[in-house]
Amino acid sequence: MTLGWVLVFRKIETGGRFYERVLLPVSQASYGMYLCHMLLLGLVSAWLRSALGLGAEGALGVVWTTPVQILGTAVLSFIGVAIFSVIVQKIPKVGKWLMG
Repeated sequence: MTLGWVLVFRKIETGGRFYERVLLPVSQASYGMYLCHMLLLGLVSAWLRSALGLGAEGALGVVWTTPVQILGTAVLSFIGVAIFSVIVQKIPKVGKWLMG
């Protein structure tokens, strides 16, 4: 699977708007994302647990509640930390030092 993803990512052109506006800034902030992802992960996970419930009492039933919480936590945490890290990295002089 890793080989497949590497081959897909090699097809990304480095001159596109999506690359310059999204992929490049997030890639440059990846070390900062690694450092601060745990700060948001617990908050998002707790929020989704309270919103969707747990186990048999969950809003999506026994089978779907936990997988949706796990996937939702991962996606929301990634997006939130990426936005935070990119914004902090844009602070003049200090941002590059803080976020890698």
